[in-house]
Amino acid sequence: MSTATSSQPADTPPAQPADTGKEHCVSTKESFKELELPDTDESSGYNNNYVLYWNYAGLELNRLTHSETVFGPQQGPPISARALGILHMAIHDAYFAIHRPQSPEPFETFLKPGTSPSSLPDPTGISDAKQAVAGAAITVLKRLYPPDQNKPEVSALGTKHLVKRLQILETGFAGLDTGSESYKYGQRLGDVMFNLLDHPAGADEGCYEPKDERYFFEDEPTHPVRIVPKLADHPDGEKLVKRPRHAPVYGERAKRIAIQNNHYIADPPGKGKAANQTAEYDDALNDVIRMGGAPYLPSTKRSPAQTARGYFWAYDGSNLIGTPPRLYNQILRRIAVTYKPETDITHEANNADFARLFALANAAMADAGILAWREKYHFEYWRPLSGVRSDGRDDHGDPFWLSLGAPATNSHELSFKPPFPAYPSGHATFGAACFQIVRRYYSANPRPGLDTWKADEPDNIKFDFVSDELNGICRDLRQKYDPKAQSRTRSGLSARRSRGTSIVAGKPSGRTR
Repeated sequence: MSTATSSQPADTPPAQPADTGKEHCVSTKESFKELELPDTDESSGYNNNYVLYWNYAGLELNRLTHSETVFGPQQGPPISARALGILHMAIHDAYFAIHRPQSPEPFETFLKPGTSPSSLPDPTGISDAKQAVAGAAITVLKRLYPPDQNKPEVSALGTKHLVKRLQILETGFAGLDTGSESYKYGQRLGDVMFNLLDHPAGADEGCYEPKDERYFFEDEPTHPVRIVPKLADHPDGEKLVKRPRHAPVYGERAKRIAIQNNHYIADPPGKGKAANQTAEYDDALNDVIRMGGAPYLPSTKRSPAQTARGYFWAYDGSNLIGTPPRLYNQILRRIAVTYKPETDITHEANNADFARLFALANAAMADAGILAWREKYHFEYWRPLSGVRSDGRDDHGDPFWLSLGAPATNSHELSFKPPFPAYPSGHATFGAACFQIVRRYYSANPRPGLDTWKADEPDNIKFDFVSDELNGICRDLRQKYDPKAQSRTRSGLSARRSRGTSIVAGKPSGRTR
């Protein structure tokens, strides 16, 4: 069992990647101090492996862009999942273009050889995968977090923090040779991958307006609007009133990485073909009132341990925490190192193993986010806070009910309701896609300490992980779906149907050879 860790910033500087060094201030017209990130509970030796190093870089930028100081690009669960998906597809192809896979079953790079602008660059004469992976990763990250944002909602200071962090990560990478042909090859590949998969984020609310009807998503009553500067560089200037509604058109317009077929989920209780499932709806409503209410309400029956489990899986884009894809990548790092094929973390077999596993998992999560957000805004299903308050029945609803909510970690803000519909649960969809990839990958690629299992059988994958939010315990990965999904009920953010169907919805993205 893991030990508890504080979600507040540490008083001491955070651990840096191998050979990074400390660099806190740079001289500009004004003094600029690098934003310190809280420590994470992980061995610094992980980053001696170059695939894990660039994964770490992507995760650091994920939580930095979600900080109150930066508030940069690639924000929100599905957008940040796509960013990590593009990064790891570039790492994957940069590695396997040089080290062609031979066993246990050959597979192809994502980009195919050819002469079109979206083809795999010719790797003839390129031999150093470490430099190629670095070139691809740095190129993608610089384009995901560019130095010239030209967006009124992103401040120059926020951009400077992102650029500075990426510079530190780049210079901290031992043995980097930006003049080598292998590095330049990675740059070319990174540009091709980014141009093929990236597009305008689609995270803004556009013209979306919630419907004022029963069962439909509503603005949160405790956080109905955000008051933001019209220009981020002028925080004391003209203000805008914004109703946060995250990515309503993203699911319909986003480019998918691997899954091109559509997957549809069942109608939630009260809507469509499930309009008459009132008993199931009422049971779920009563459950979320008992288990997801604010701690001081007499109707709340959740234990302190259950509250901790709810917070453990949060990662709701809070300050310096980031999003669920970061959480699942942190867990994936633990699993990958625990079951690496060779003891020496720098061994070539580990590079190949990590490049493949992280590409599959992050591509699955990127596509899972697209599918989940398409369904979210198809059903526009209200969250429990709205459902309980607006129920209208004396024996069910409560117009003054409050949920535990998503924790506004590392800030003085109140807990909040995520600004998008509840059904299906994004947390459960991302997690199911990621962990089903893990299960299938290790079942297809046996190694000491692991059994083999069928899709519907338990696995014996074990790991120990300390959440940046709170504490947790080890479980079979198949069982992991349920506790993670239950955490959303215990936070009062999703009812049982929202999380349960998401578990199924996440699995079709979790496919590997």
